[in-house]
Amino acid sequence: MLEARGELASALSHCSESLAVLEAADEPDATLRERLRTAIQGLHFELGDYEIALAQAIALRDEAERERGPSHPRTGGMHLNVGRAAQALRQYALAESSALRAAEIFRAAYGEHHRWVVSAWMNLGALRQAQDDAVGAEAAARSALAACGERRDAATARVLHNLAEARRTRGHAAEALVLERVASIESEVLPVDHLQGVRTLHSRGNALLDLGRLDEAARALAEARRVLQRGGTTDLAAIDESLARLERLRAAGR
Repeated sequence: MLEARGELASALSHCSESLAVLEAADEPDATLRERLRTAIQGLHFELGDYEIALAQAIALRDEAERERGPSHPRTGGMHLNVGRAAQALRQYALAESSALRAAEIFRAAYGEHHRWVVSAWMNLGALRQAQDDAVGAEAAARSALAACGERRDAATARVLHNLAEARRTRGHAAEALVLERVASIESEVLPVDHLQGVRTLHSRGNALLDLGRLDEAARALAEARRVLQRGGTTDLAAIDESLARLERLRAAGR
């Protein structure tokens, strides 16, 4: 974790130095400047500098609106970045309006079934999940699934996974289990140790716990943990919480 953080900090330093050199030029390349500023904003976000990330995202959004127009896809991308940073700071109203505006822009620019439309709905679903709004999270996941259209890829698997989690949270574990099975099929395009596949296994384990199928849950959770031990400490802690719940249920004789 510290090594990864060090690499991000090094990348931020490099991008900042490059931007300073570029801006000192007589005629700086506008496209390269925009890319560097966007990269710097993203690195601040990844490093947890959320206040800086939000301020930079708002500045980039406002600049995109002035220079490219309020409905340009670039502006939509900046709305997504504003929403992510706002969510991290629990500024939920700003985060929600940003995600909805991004979805509207991408839908108008690219059509209903574009991957950026899916991303905007996914961001909105994550935001509502963070607020324990299971109904709202499910609605966003269903909108994301509709935007996937006939596509069957890793993005569709993520959407199905999120929909399954929303249904499970609302007490529909059996339906969630079916959705996770479909998600696992969609995930066949991914490497065996891809994080999406691990999350599908984890959610399947939680659904099986809800249904009292403890032995099956144990196998799913153990496999998720085995794959994830190579990294991803946040997800590993969540799986360990599910395994602890499994042991409590076994001790209670369920």
